[in-house]
Amino acid sequence: MVWLLQERLKLINSLLQKIVDENPNGVSFIENKKQEKNLKILCRVCSWHHDIIKLIALTNETFGLKTVVFFGFAFMVIVMQVFLSCQLFKREIQWKFLLEYLLAVASYSYTVYKICNICEYTVREAKRSGLLIHQIETEDFDMRDEIEMFSLQIANENIEFSSGGFFPIDYSLLFSIIGGVTTYIIILIQLDSSDPEHTVDGNTTAISSISLFSTPSY
Repeated sequence: MVWLLQERLKLINSLLQKIVDENPNGVSFIENKKQEKNLKILCRVCSWHHDIIKLIALTNETFGLKTVVFFGFAFMVIVMQVFLSCQLFKREIQWKFLLEYLLAVASYSYTVYKICNICEYTVREAKRSGLLIHQIETEDFDMRDEIEMFSLQIANENIEFSSGGFFPIDYSLLFSIIGGVTTYIIILIQLDSSDPEHTVDGNTTAISSISLFSTPSY
């Protein structure tokens, strides 16, 4: 669904770029007709852009709680599987378990990256519309009024994907997850090495885990 919103925003931006490139400023009959055509396109683009922003808000409302649960669960699985992979190197490596842990990490990491990536670029496309309309140079007062209205519309709208309002879904979330995973792995390794109850005859006991590969779509 988010991918479809991104494609619609790309289409809107391509129409705005076309208006910028044509930029008729003369007073001839043909150029006046172009101005009228571009004004109609700009009015439609303004309405379409507003509808897409409302769909983004609806997406946040619909999938907000689900994304909170997913990102929390993905974070927990990644931390646990990376820690268990590190534990295998303390004794004879069991490649079957190591492969299982690494596949779980790769699966959830890729899903988190794709969600953050598509949300990031969709928001960028939405904000790019505001940059394009200010590149339109015209002497037509109706066109100027429409540009001003479109600019105020974009400025007053909250353009972002979020997980129930707790945190935005973009590259900042991805970097936060990477930092959090690194921190927790270091803490777990330090606690494990300092806890004598977790070692038996010099060998670290393995912690059983269940790898879940199914992830919700967003």
